Amino acid sequence: MDATEENRKSLLKQVKSGEVRKVLVKQDIPIETDHSLEQLVDDLLKRFDELLPFYKETKKYTKG
Repeated sequence: MDATEENRKSLLKQVKSGEVRKVLVKQDIPIETDHSLEQLVDDLLKRFDELLPFYKETKKYTKG
């Protein structure tokens, strides 16, 4: 499922109705054997930065 506004609204509705309990968000991280450890760490940090807004958004709905 793509990260679109339409899908976000649909998932929110499904979570509120109890139809969906959790949503998994993932990012592929290609690992090449010729990459250095530093490059791998840089790739991991980049993907983490891309996923962080999704995590922060969930905190708006889990407080309370």
